[in-house]
Amino acid sequence: MLWVQGKLRRALAPMGVTPLQAGVLVYLRQHVDARLTDTAASFCIEPATLVVVVQDLVRKGWITNHRSVEDRRAVKLKLSCKGPRLLYSFVLDSRVPAQLLPLIFISS
Repeated sequence: MLWVQGKLRRALAPMGVTPLQAGVLVYLRQHVDARLTDTAASFCIEPATLVVVVQDLVRKGWITNHRSVEDRRAVKLKLSCKGPRLLYSFVLDSRVPAQLLPLIFISS
């Protein structure tokens, strides 16, 4: 598994994306307006760990975050306009080996 993650990391690095960031982008494609805590739980990581990833993705313009109207304590995440284009570029980019694409686009 570490070999696969290393290969995926090397393939995504030129695009400025880590495997965890790619996973979050895919998760948000499948879960519109996902709560930060639910997203963290799906990756078996602490919300505080995901906050750092989210801040980087927001800074790069690939996702947006906002407070929930229903629960002001909750933060909701959503792909920005650039997010889907980045996901599509994974498919088109020859640096991402075809055998690794199912690892990026796992359906829930």
